[in-house]
Amino acid sequence: MVARTEERLYAGSAGSHSMVRGGVQFVDRLSGLEPARRTAFLVNEAQQTRSENEVPAWINFAAGVVATLVTRTVLIPLDTIKTNLQSTLSTQLRGMSCHARVAYVTRNVVQRHGMLGLWRGLPVSVLGSAPAQAVYMATYEAFKVALRVAEPSGDQVRRSTPRALVRIALAAALADTVASLVRVPPEVVKQQVQTGRFRNASSALCALAKQPLHRGGLYRGFWAQVARDVPFAVALFVVYESLNEIVRQRRIQARSDSRDQQQTPAAATMLNRKPVWTGSVAGTVAALCTMPMDIARTRLMARPYGEYKGVWQAVLQIAREEGLMTLWSGTWLRILYKMPSSTLFLASFDWSRSALLRLQRAFRYGSYKDARHRPP
Repeated sequence: MVARTEERLYAGSAGSHSMVRGGVQFVDRLSGLEPARRTAFLVNEAQQTRSENEVPAWINFAAGVVATLVTRTVLIPLDTIKTNLQSTLSTQLRGMSCHARVAYVTRNVVQRHGMLGLWRGLPVSVLGSAPAQAVYMATYEAFKVALRVAEPSGDQVRRSTPRALVRIALAAALADTVASLVRVPPEVVKQQVQTGRFRNASSALCALAKQPLHRGGLYRGFWAQVARDVPFAVALFVVYESLNEIVRQRRIQARSDSRDQQQTPAAATMLNRKPVWTGSVAGTVAALCTMPMDIARTRLMARPYGEYKGVWQAVLQIAREEGLMTLWSGTWLRILYKMPSSTLFLASFDWSRSALLRLQRAFRYGSYKDARHRPP
C-alpha cells in the first residue's frame, strides 16, 4: 500500500520530485500523526488509491465495441458461409464431401448476390453484436470483481484454483445470459437476411417484429442461443484465464530465477500482458464443445417457425432424420471462424482497454507519456 501511495504522490507532483523524496515525505507525514489518526489516514489513502486504479465500466464497454467492429468486419464472410451451410437440408448436400459442400454453398451465395453477398448482414451484425458484446464484456468484468476473481483495478488474482475456475465459469454464464437479451434479435434478423428469406434487414425486422413472442419473432431461438453460448462462454473463459495464469506464473518464476529483480511499472505491465495464442486455443476448445448446440440454434432461427419445437427436440430430430454426423456439419469451418474470432476479439479488447486506460490517466496526470509507463 505504501508503494502505491508513493506512486500516487509522485504522480501528483510537478515532475521534479523523485520517488525517494515522495516516500520520505509520506513517512514524515505519518510519523507526525497519532496512532488512531495514522490508521484512519492509511485507510483513506488505500481507498483513494484503489478508487483511482479502478477500471470504469465505460472503458470495458467501449473496448468491447472496438473489438467487435474489428472481428465482425474481418470474419463475416466465413460466418455467412457457415450459416448457409448449416441451414441447408442435408438431402441437398447428400453425397458431397465436406469441401464440396462449402464450395456449393459459397457458389450459390455468390451467384444470387455477387461477391458482396458474403458480407450480407454486416451492418445489422455489427450494430447488433457490438452493443451485446460490449454489455457482455462489461458485465463479465463486473461479475469477476463481484465474485473476487479480479480486483477493481483489473489486476487478476490467482485463477488456477478450482474455486477461482468455478467463479470464472459463473461470471461468464451470468454475463452471457444478460447479453443474450441484446444479442438475439439482431442475430435472428442477420440470419434471415443471410439465408435469403428477406431482401434486406429492414424488411426482416418489420416482419419479425409483427410476430408475437410466443411464436418466436425477434426472440426466435433465444433459449437455443443461451444453451449454445453459455457453455461456449464458460469453456472459452475458463480455458483462456487458466492459460493466461499459467503463462503469468511462468513469467514470475523466470523473473525470480533471473538477476533482474526490478519491479518497475513497465515490468508489471509485461508480467500481466496476455499472449495472443491463448485466445486461439480457448476459442478452438469452446467451439468443439458446443457444435451440436450451434446447429440446433441455426435451424431454430433460420428455418420456418414450428419446424422444430425446442433446442433438444431439434438436436434429436436432426440426429434421427439426417444422421448423427449432421450435428457436426461445418465443424472445421466453425473452428476456422472461432479460432481467429476469439483471437481477434480478446486481443483487440485487451489492447483497446489498455489504450483507453492510458488516455484516461493521461488526462489525470497531464502526460500520455507518463500514463504509458503505468500498469494498465
